[in-house]
Amino acid sequence: MNLASFHIMQRLTKKACHRRCAVKHAMIKGRIQPIRKKGGPSVKHVEYEVIGMRCIGCSLGIQKLLKKQKAIDNVEVVLHESKLKIAYDESAIDDETIVKTVGRLGYKAVRIES
Repeated sequence: MNLASFHIMQRLTKKACHRRCAVKHAMIKGRIQPIRKKGGPSVKHVEYEVIGMRCIGCSLGIQKLLKKQKAIDNVEVVLHESKLKIAYDESAIDDETIVKTVGRLGYKAVRIES
């Protein structure tokens, strides 16, 4: 770990619930593959329950990671309810990709049927 990484880790550790969470947030940059849009916009609104999200650092990491996806229009994380609300273009990204993206950070996203 170089000096810059150490300082970033030190700063993130103060905001996170534990070191594991801080490590996840430090590794977010560069982990997303760009998604190419295939068709016209057809926005879908979906809610997920996020298992394992405990602190503001956890919720900000999830929000930041999902906002990097070009097909996702809006991300809202409700920490006290452990919920994730997303508006996305269903022609460019699917439900499974969103669940896998959240899973990369070590959380489990379960779609809430409405």
